[in-house]
Amino acid sequence: MKDIEKTNIIIAETMMTERECEKRLATEVGQLFTHPQPDNLQWQGTKVDLMEALYVAYVYGTLCDEQGIPLTYRNIVERACNMFHLSIPRNPYQKAHLGQQRMGVRRPPFIVRYQRQLSIQPQSQPFLQLVGH
Repeated sequence: MKDIEKTNIIIAETMMTERECEKRLATEVGQLFTHPQPDNLQWQGTKVDLMEALYVAYVYGTLCDEQGIPLTYRNIVERACNMFHLSIPRNPYQKAHLGQQRMGVRRPPFIVRYQRQLSIQPQSQPFLQLVGH
């Protein structure tokens, strides 16, 4: 039993905090929007996962217009959905909120899964890995 406790402590110490993960996710989303992208991009995750990630970028003010004004969440969603050839959700806030409130072992919120992936492979870019051509 003590070995399990030690392992859990080590994992907890090596994992980034949720705030650090959110900052890193916001940066990844920003990279997607600021670099030229081919026309045939596809989102390989769920639309709810995408809405969660975009909401994090919105909260951190990662994406700005030509005058440096942060984009609205709706505008970010519209641009992303157009980029990935997805339909725009009627209420993207609700989609993001539903994703953040997920509970259970099988499908936790995107940021929790993102955090786990970073704890296993710290140099990876889990969000950008969900973008396919």
